[in-house]
This record gives sequence, C-alpha cells and structure tokens, in this order.
Amino acid sequence: MTCTLLGLTAAVIDIVMVLLVPPLLDGVRRKIYAAIQRRIGPPILQTWYDLAKLYHRRASAAETGNPFYLAAPASSLAYALIAALMLALPCLDSSLAGIIGFTVLLAGSTAVVVIGSAGLTPLTSAGSVRLLALSSIAEAGVLLALLAVSPTLFLHDMQAPMLAAAAAAIALTLAAIVEFELAPYNVVEAGPEIAAGPYTEYGGAELALLMQASWCRGFALLLAAGLAAFHSWLAAPLYAIIAYLVIAAVTASIGRPRPLRAMGLAFACLVIGAVALLLTA
Repeated sequence: MTCTLLGLTAAVIDIVMVLLVPPLLDGVRRKIYAAIQRRIGPPILQTWYDLAKLYHRRASAAETGNPFYLAAPASSLAYALIAALMLALPCLDSSLAGIIGFTVLLAGSTAVVVIGSAGLTPLTSAGSVRLLALSSIAEAGVLLALLAVSPTLFLHDMQAPMLAAAAAAIALTLAAIVEFELAPYNVVEAGPEIAAGPYTEYGGAELALLMQASWCRGFALLLAAGLAAFHSWLAAPLYAIIAYLVIAAVTASIGRPRPLRAMGLAFACLVIGAVALLLTA
C-alpha cells in the first residue's frame, strides 16, 4: 500500500482520532473518577470546554524562558502527530526509518518539552527530570516491543508469534499510561507536590497544545498496541478506546502518585518489551 487516496483517507482518520477522541475520553475518565468518589462530576464535554478556554486565552511568557520555551508546545504536538501518521501511511513509515523513526519522534515530542521548561523554576526542573526519566525508559520498551512484532511500523503486515504479539501489545499499552500521565503515575506534575511540573510556566494555547501532545502520544501508542494484538485497523481504534477506559477505571481506585510506582510502570514496559523480543528468537 502506497500513499494513494486510500492511504491519505486513513491518514485523515488517524489524525482525527488522535486529536478529537482523547479529549472526549478524558471527559469520560473524569466521569468515572466522579462516580468512584460518589460525585456527579463535570459533563463529558468538559475537557473540550477547558481546551476551548485555553485556546482563547493569552499566554504569558516566562521571563527566564530559553529559545525552546515558546516553540516547545507546537513542536511537541507536531512530532506526536507525525508519529501517529506513520501508523496509517506506509510510505511515511518507510521514509522516516520506520520503527526507529516512530520512537525518535515520540522521544522528540517529550524532549522539546523538557528542554523548553528546564531551568525556569525548581518546580519545572523537577518535573522535567521526572518526565525525561519516565519517558526514556518507556520509549525504550516501545522500541523493543515494535521490533518484536514487525520489521516495519505498518504492523498489520507483521508475522510474529501470538505470545510475542500479546507481550508487545501489553508493553505498548503500559507506555501509553506513562504518556497519558494519569494518576497515580503522574509524578511528572504530582499535584500539590510540585504544582504542574514542566507545565507550571505554561498557560493559554501553549498549555492546551502540550495537553493534546501528551494525549496524542498516548493514543498513538494504544493504536499501535491494537495493531500488534489484532493486526487490523478496524480493531485498533476500538482497542484504544476500550483500553483507555479500563485504564481510567483501574487507576482511579489506586491512590495518590508515587515516584517508585511510576518508575516501576516504565520499567515494566521495558521488561515486557524485551520479553516480546526474546519470544521471537
């Protein structure tokens, strides 16, 4: 399959999914959290309302910001979107070094945030270090998992043992939890501990872009997990949606963020990705 009309249609659908679906799912997540805590909670579209407000607000730039500070939000989302597009366009997959390119784009989406927010305040520096550590370990697991199931990123052409595919799907799903930064694994911001971590100095449209970049990375990984498990673009979005809702329901009942718990999740992704690769030997 090349970059034909069918491929471009798949790419449009892919972009729509990673941009429009995660905020809606986040609204459902907030309803799940509220139900567990015996509250009514905000409407399901509340996350979209929040994004609309942020996009209409004027951002205030930090006085000590480095040259990457203002460029980081848009760059982070752009890298994440290109990575997501690689799942739908085999021609883009082949031209951007496939699995390695996909992983590098995800890492780049995180790295620009770390570089842009590092050194602004002690709070942003602490959050940046945590974000870099967690994402680096998880993305190593992503690379191993993808190498296990396919020589290319176009995963429904893969030929891998069933156990290896299942392990790869689990590793990719765990990496998605890291990227979504859901409690109790959101030690990057850690609520009252360090405010909002690397996002503390951002507001307005820049903060909205960073939020969507994080959701885009996470949803792209869930789509990849669905492809690894079912080898079908029809099943992948359904897997991504169901997996997110299950994750939201489970994480809502676990408790407060814990650094060791979050680091354990990232290491679990790395170990399971390595197991998936070993199962193909």
